[in-house]
Amino acid sequence: LVRENPISATKITLLITKDLVVGSVKALVSLPTQIPSIVRQTFGGEARNANGLVGIVGVARVSAQTASSGVLTLPEKIASLVLIVASLNIFIGIFNLLPILPLDGGHMAVAIAEALRRRFAFARGKSDPGPIDVERLTPITMVVFALLAALTLLLLAADIFNPISLGL
Repeated sequence: LVRENPISATKITLLITKDLVVGSVKALVSLPTQIPSIVRQTFGGEARNANGLVGIVGVARVSAQTASSGVLTLPEKIASLVLIVASLNIFIGIFNLLPILPLDGGHMAVAIAEALRRRFAFARGKSDPGPIDVERLTPITMVVFALLAALTLLLLAADIFNPISLGL
């Protein structure tokens, strides 16, 4: 680690944050295509992709490998652990913005749809159509919840049966 003045430190921090956001978006976009390979890596004996999907157990394992590494200095370990936590938080935040219920992005999408419905109704001289009945969206919410639970269990199994190793 190198000491920087506040201006260059801010610039470096913004660049790192941009890289984390871009990496998180790329990971999110590629998530559906990575699921078949995670299944093969977990149950088919394929080698685990160190740049692939990882669950909470995998994050903990990678964090432990980083912390106990004999190769990294203490400041490098601290920086690595901070980046792991930051990247995890950024990914979860971006994931939560997906416009599907039960995620926050789904609730925002419903609110936007309500506002658009209201605006179109007023533009046509009609009365406020009222709020969207979110209960009618419950089956979709349950399907999304089941898919997220299945993905969580798959990643848990992958992290236990075929863990990622950093080789530190």
